[in-house]
Amino acid sequence: MKIISYFSMPVALVVVLLLPVVFGSACSGQKVLESPIWVTNAEKSEAGDILMLSQKMAGHWAVNEALSDNPREVMEAAFENSNLFKRSRASTSRDDSGRPSMRGVRGRPGPMSGLGDPDGLSEDSRLQVLFARELDITFADEKLLYRFQNMTPHIRPDKKPNRVEPNLTPIVYPINGEPVSDDGNVNIAFAEWERQQFIIEKNGPRGRILEHWTPSPDGSQLHVRIQFAVSMLSEPVIMSRLFDARR
Repeated sequence: MKIISYFSMPVALVVVLLLPVVFGSACSGQKVLESPIWVTNAEKSEAGDILMLSQKMAGHWAVNEALSDNPREVMEAAFENSNLFKRSRASTSRDDSGRPSMRGVRGRPGPMSGLGDPDGLSEDSRLQVLFARELDITFADEKLLYRFQNMTPHIRPDKKPNRVEPNLTPIVYPINGEPVSDDGNVNIAFAEWERQQFIIEKNGPRGRILEHWTPSPDGSQLHVRIQFAVSMLSEPVIMSRLFDARR
């Protein structure tokens, strides 16, 4: 899969090196769990048999919360460690708890609108993997079909949870990189095997999301790394989720 590089020019490389100094690093403050060794090996391995790998992805999976990142904790750590966000926070309205206002989620101006709201992540249907406690994957006709179930948003205890609906209609990804969309090309996704990882790239008005799905060699676990850009942060947010097989 051809991933667009934002830093292909030498001048941009200098900017990248200076960003953490000027704006603060979002990733450095995240409590992202270390990936299993077999995920690292898959990133460096030779290309595998994509049909065999796709069949290994198929099955019923249950999230391993102990070995998965908590979306709210990762987002809050990223914002707390971003100097760019700290500077803007001084002029931001506060709610009764003293936290920045989330008004941008409701369509009004707000510094944490869109993917910038930790509680609002569940409103983006492309991020269902962050809230699914169960996952069914089917492999048929060279397509992987995802069904996310038992959705539970990770929110503050003092806040009423958003209702997260499971996708009753499966999300279909052809494994040959063919673009897919279920909303008239407003959001477009591409998926393809690279080495021994199934990479899904999702593009739309709310930004770009990149997922790396890696099945363990024995097929007992499934690891996914989710990366997406957030307003007010100088670097993308990265989270990981680990699922155990429940075949």
